[in-house]
Amino acid sequence: MLEVIGATRPSRLLLFAVLGAAVLLLPLFSKYFSEKARYFAPMFFVPILFTETLGIIPTIIPYTVDDLLIHWDFELFGQHATHWAYQFENPFVTEYLQILYVTFFFLPFPIVIYLVSKEKRQEAENTVFSIVYAFFVSYVGYFFMPARGPRFTLHDISQIDQELPGVWIAESVRNLLHQLEGYVALDCFPSGHTDITLVTLFMAWKYRKSIFLMVFPIGVSIIISTIYLRYHYAVDLIAGVIFFVFTIWSAPYAQSFFKDQTEFLQNFIESKLPLVFQKEIRNDKASKILP
Repeated sequence: MLEVIGATRPSRLLLFAVLGAAVLLLPLFSKYFSEKARYFAPMFFVPILFTETLGIIPTIIPYTVDDLLIHWDFELFGQHATHWAYQFENPFVTEYLQILYVTFFFLPFPIVIYLVSKEKRQEAENTVFSIVYAFFVSYVGYFFMPARGPRFTLHDISQIDQELPGVWIAESVRNLLHQLEGYVALDCFPSGHTDITLVTLFMAWKYRKSIFLMVFPIGVSIIISTIYLRYHYAVDLIAGVIFFVFTIWSAPYAQSFFKDQTEFLQNFIESKLPLVFQKEIRNDKASKILP
C-alpha cells in the first residue's frame, strides 16, 4: 500500500528552516509594520511555506499512502467519491469551483479586514493566529500521511481538461496550479481546504455573523470543489473536519504558549544588543506609554 517516490534535494530543508524561523521571529519586528498591516503579514508567509513543505516531504518520508486512503474511501462509502461526483460535471460548475479552489487563501480576509478596521485588536489577533495555526497543523498531516490524491491515482491526469472542461480560464488556472505545486505534491491528507475553510467560517460566525453569511456559500463551494475537481478523497474531508475541531480546541493554548515564548525571545535578543540599541528600544517603549 505504500508507494516509494524519489527524494528532493536536502538543501530545501535549510530554506524551510529559514522560512519557519522568519515566521516565528516576525513578532519581533512588528514595530516596523503599521498597526493594521502587521495582522496580515503572517498570512503572506503561508503560501511560501506551503510550497517548501511540498518539496520537503519526499525528502523525509519517501512514500505515499494513496492505496490506504482509497481503501478507506471504498470501505466507508462503497464507491470512489470522485467517480460519483463526475455525474454532476458541468463546464460552468467546473469554472466556478476551479477559481474558488485556487483563491481560497483569500477567504479569511473579509473577517480579518473587518476586525482590523473596527480596531478589534484581540479578535483580529485571535483570528489570524487560528487561521495560520490551522495551516501549520494541516501541514503536519502531510508529513504523516503523504498522498497525491485521486487526480493521479483514480483518474488519468492527462485527460482532466477533457473530462472536466471549463468555460474560460479553468484549464489555465488548473495547469498553473499543477506547475506551482508540482506533479508529485503530497498535500492530500487532510484536506487543508476543508480545515482552513471551517476555521474561517467559525471565526466569522464568532465575531461577525453578517460576514459569516456572506462567506458561507463560498466556503461550502470550496469544500465541494475538493471532491468535484479530484484533488481529495472523501476521507481527506473527514480528516479536515477532525483537524478543524482540534485546531479550534487547541488554538488558544498554542497562542498563549507562542506569545510567552516570543516575549521571552524578544527580551533575550534585546538584552544581547549593543547598549546604544537597548537605550533606543527603551525610549521607544517609553514613548508608547507616555500620553
